[in-house]
Amino acid sequence: MTDEGTYGELKGGVNTRISLGLARELLLPDNVVVDALASSRTSSASGGEPMAFEIAVGVNGVLWVHSTSPECTVVILNAIKNSEVLNEEQVRGRVKNVVSTL
Repeated sequence: MTDEGTYGELKGGVNTRISLGLARELLLPDNVVVDALASSRTSSASGGEPMAFEIAVGVNGVLWVHSTSPECTVVILNAIKNSEVLNEEQVRGRVKNVVSTL
């Protein structure tokens, strides 16, 4: 057995490439952008619901993102990619501003 496919198929969502450094950073348990996205809520016009999403990060630099709508997926991808060049405070502010527009 090669352990291939042990975790199952990733259905739906979007695959993209990210830098290896960002991939390693996303795998840390206290990652700022993942924490900010997980604790964010959409605008009150759409009910202020928590943004539901799933991500899978490979140490080879492949990122898979699946969310409830294409707009949320784009916001999540942009937040993750931009987090590479922003500090913690800027990441939290950017996520809050962008998610509030959904």
